[in-house]
Amino acid sequence: MIHVIENVINGFITGHNAFAFGNGIRLVSIILRIILLVIFLRVYKNGLVIVIITTSLSFLFLFAELIYARKNLGLIIKYEFWDRTLFAEAGKYTTMMFLTSVAGQAFNNIDSIVIGSLKGPGFVTIYSIGLMFFTMFQNLSAGVAGVMLPTVTSVLSQDGGEKKIANVVISAG
Repeated sequence: MIHVIENVINGFITGHNAFAFGNGIRLVSIILRIILLVIFLRVYKNGLVIVIITTSLSFLFLFAELIYARKNLGLIIKYEFWDRTLFAEAGKYTTMMFLTSVAGQAFNNIDSIVIGSLKGPGFVTIYSIGLMFFTMFQNLSAGVAGVMLPTVTSVLSQDGGEKKIANVVISAG
């Protein structure tokens, strides 16, 4: 919920052409988050440190954006009306997005979880490196296919293209 409010305020700032402040505060937030995580995770090896740092920085930069928007852009927040049905629908949507995110994480990491539980973290590392090589080769072949596709298509569209295609593939290989 904090990020939703933060994005609305940042959108307001960006909408008033204050790109330097809007993008600058996001950049500072990312850099500061990285620095603090590196420092504190070396001392306290606990996942709670990540949550505390991320939440604290979100609040800090939200207040900084609110102060900037109020002082420099004249933003005044008034609550005139609370739309319960809209809030309920947003809550349903947020819950479904959260469940989708959890399911996606479980689905995408199930192989590492099973390998880690059966064989240990060393095997997960080996599997991850192997998967990284597979992904690199897959991206390489997709890149080559993307470059070769126009050439192959133009050769196949010519008369006798089926016979010429062998020469194109052999010259590329």
